[in-house]
Parts: sequence; C-alpha cells; structure tokens
Amino acid sequence: MSSHPLTSSLSLPAPTVAEWESVRSFGLDNLSPNVSPSRKYRFNGLAGCMVLMTVLYSINLFEALIKKRLWLFKTDKAGYWHPNLQTLIPLLSCIMSMLLFSSIMLQNSDYNKYLRTSTMITQLLAYHFLYFCAVTHTWKILAVLPSTPFHLRTGDGHQTPPISPRAFNAFVCTLYLTFSVVFLPLQIWMARTAATAGAMWFQIMPTLDDLIQNKQQMNATELQNLSQFAIRGLEKLMTPMARSFLLWRVVCGIYTLYITVQLIVYVYASIKLMTTLAKQLKVIRYAAIHAAQLANITISATIGLPEFSPPRKPERIRSRTRKSLHLFWMWVISDEDFSSRVWNDSIVNGVMDEVRHLEEKHKVVNRSRNMIAFHLMIVGAVIASYWVLAACLTIDVFGAGTRTPAIEIVLITQEWGDWAWGIPGLLLSIVSS
Repeated sequence: MSSHPLTSSLSLPAPTVAEWESVRSFGLDNLSPNVSPSRKYRFNGLAGCMVLMTVLYSINLFEALIKKRLWLFKTDKAGYWHPNLQTLIPLLSCIMSMLLFSSIMLQNSDYNKYLRTSTMITQLLAYHFLYFCAVTHTWKILAVLPSTPFHLRTGDGHQTPPISPRAFNAFVCTLYLTFSVVFLPLQIWMARTAATAGAMWFQIMPTLDDLIQNKQQMNATELQNLSQFAIRGLEKLMTPMARSFLLWRVVCGIYTLYITVQLIVYVYASIKLMTTLAKQLKVIRYAAIHAAQLANITISATIGLPEFSPPRKPERIRSRTRKSLHLFWMWVISDEDFSSRVWNDSIVNGVMDEVRHLEEKHKVVNRSRNMIAFHLMIVGAVIASYWVLAACLTIDVFGAGTRTPAIEIVLITQEWGDWAWGIPGLLLSIVSS
C-alpha cells in the first residue's frame, strides 16, 4: 500500500469511522471547490470587470475599423514585421477577458463538485492570450528600437539594425508558436487528468458516506467488502492525483521559464527605448537652445552695424555712449535699401518659427515618453506578477496537498491571475479608449 495521505492513515483491514472521515475530509479539501461568500463576491466582481474590459476594447477595435487601421502587422521596406498595437492588443485582450469571464461562470457551476475539464481549459487558454499580449508589446518595442542612439525606426526601413529581418521575424514567430505548441498538450493532459481524479472521487464518496454513517448496522462481511471496495477505489485515485500534481509542477516550471525570458527581453527593450527617448529629448532641447541663440544673433545682425575694432584701453562711459550714438546715426543715414532689412526680418521670423517648432516637438515627445513609460510600467507589473505566481507554484511554496489543499491553490492561482490582469487591464483599456 502506498503512503499516500488518502490511505496512509487507514488501519487495515478494518479502518475506523474517524479514519474514513479523515479520508473523506482530505479528498473534499483537495478535489472539490468550496469557496467562501467573500471569495464568491470577489470572483463576481472580477467577472464584471472582464465584461467592462471587453466592451472598452471592442470600442477600440470599432474605432480602428472606422479609421481603416484594422490590420494585424505589416512588413517594412527592409523586411521587418511591425505589429499594429491598435488592433492586436484590443483583439487579444477581448479574447482573454471573455475566456476569464467564461471560466468564472463555469467555475460557479462546479462549486461543491469538482472542476471539469472545460473549466480548467478555459482558464488556462486565457493565460495563452495574456502571454501573447506581453509578447506583442515586446515585439513592438523591439521593432522600433534604434540602430543609433538618437533615432527610432518608424517602419520605413532606412536604417540598418544589428539583426537581420529573417532572424527577427523568426524570433517573433518562435515567441508566439512555441508557447502554444509546448503548453497546450500539457495543459489538456493536466486538465483531463485532474478532472478524472475529481470524477473518481465523487464515485467513491457514496461508499465512504455509507461506511461512516452505517458502519454500526453492517455485519462483518458487508463491512469488509465495502471497505475493500473503498480502498481499491482510493488506490486507483492515487494515480491521476499524483500525475495531476506532477503535471501542474511541470507546466508551472516551463511557464516560469518562458516568462523569465519574456521579462528579460521586455526589461532590456524598455530600458533601451526609454534611453533613446531621453536622448531625443536632450537633442531637441539643445537644438531649441541653439536656435534661440541663433535668433538673438540674427536680430542683432539685422541692424547692420559696421564692424569696428574693440578699444585697446578701457573707455569712459561718456565716450562709449557717444560712440554708440554715432554708430546708431551712421545706421540711420545709411543708404542700405529696405529690402535687405525685410530679408533679415524673414530670417528672424524663420529662426523663431524653428524655435517654436522645436519647443512644441519637445512637449510632444515628452508627453509620448510619459505615456509610453506608463504603459511599460503597467505591462511590466503584470508580467512580473505572473512570474512571481508561476515561480511560487513551481517550487511549491504553498505546499500542495500538505500545508494547503490542492483545490485551494487552484483557486488562489485563478484569483491572483484574474486580479493581476483585471485592474491593470481595465486601466489600460480606459486610457486607450
């Protein structure tokens, strides 16, 4: 007999009622979701949040359709793929939000029973689209990263990045395709195995209830036969339970690996992007200062003062004033035509227009940088939150099946994941709208 918690406490061949009650309690705690009223309210609130996000992101898609921007990605002249965040992010977010909403609704019907395969698969599929959203943000940053410290690529393909188009596009495809290829079979296997364990448990439950409630009315033969039937059922149940625990750890471990790579690339690309924007602001600011200085020089030059050698010795204030008046009179009586002064005025106006243009551009770039930084922080926080969750599940911080019931960890995972996306996702959808 295995030392599994389901059977290790049984004193064979005739377990006591207390031992059967312990087995029954352990099975229900680990296989049947029984949530508190407060958690139900939280899940219902999250469901409403998902509906609101779906509506807001659908509005974004409708606006993109009206403006004829409903395309997924395009190839620039150099061959690099550029994603359309105005379409991809709302589309992926809508799908993910509806999957999370559906999983909450399906879970409501599984309370006091067991989690069905459809409930778990719906929840797990939502994580695919969350990952795709993160990859799309990273892809966009990588696509516009500069080949020089001062300029961003805008899709015209004029600059020569350090990575070839084929390698870059292959990297993007790898980030998308390998995730589903690796995870989907494992997740389906895990969900079906866990659902099988839950179904087997509820097949054994009536026998356990009979042993607990009617043991005193049974004769020795009936009691022995019923006990042996329950023990054989529990032994069969151990296999899918142990396998589902193992698959859970494997899936979380691989997910942690993917999120780690994703987080490293995202942080690197974000830092480089923000550094480039900071350098752009610095260059624009210096250009505006120099243009303003040029304007001052041009204004001074428009009076057409003749050059004169500076005095070798310091002059008195009176003589300096007299010379200034003389120079002013020389300018007044000069025969310089009016057209040259008009031409000089046009230079001044042109330089001042350039100064105003640079100042306005500085404001626009600064606002864009702040908005980009806001998006980067929100998306980075979501990725980091899921990384922490996956890492905790991988190293079994909660103690699945020992310190914390397995079904409780499943509920913690779902609630953590829903909140980690719900609040930031709703905030981003409001800002985007």
